Amino acid sequence: MRVFIAIKVSDNLVKEVSAAKHYVEKLDPAIENAARWVPLQNLHITLVPPWEIKEEEGQALLNIISGIKISPFEYSFTKVEYGPKLRQPNLIWACGKSPEALMLLKRDLFRSLGREEENKPFNLHMTLARLKKGFVPKEALSAGISWKGVCDRITVFRSQTFQSGAKYTELSRDMDDQSLKTALS
Repeated sequence: MRVFIAIKVSDNLVKEVSAAKHYVEKLDPAIENAARWVPLQNLHITLVPPWEIKEEEGQALLNIISGIKISPFEYSFTKVEYGPKLRQPNLIWACGKSPEALMLLKRDLFRSLGREEENKPFNLHMTLARLKKGFVPKEALSAGISWKGVCDRITVFRSQTFQSGAKYTELSRDMDDQSLKTALS
């Protein structure tokens, strides 16, 4: 089973993303056919990228995560742009500067999970849409924004990939055994 750990974005950011979609599609009408927008309920900031676990490890993972204390902190996105490569983008994403508290949380997560941290620098981003392979934008996309959110909890998601796109199921330490078993199967 594939899981990842993320910050689930707040409702105010979901509204901002919805408005941004319309703005971006007006800038370049070709985006409408080239972009597969992330369903609003799936918007998140990935802290620990996807990895495989066995179903029976699900509850242990949730127990580890519940032991991590989070002091709420604010994060902000300052631009919407194509990425990660500007000339051959495969995403539309919101980007911002990573707050120190976010970097510390990421480090604590990797340590608590006994996983080795990534060797690349972390750039705060939230994927808004995936672009079809070969999409060439008419012009650069760099829209200034001022989106703010607060992280006061982290979420473990199960990730399933389908032809129509990814499906994320939120796993919660508050689930009873039967609900967790259903979500994991």
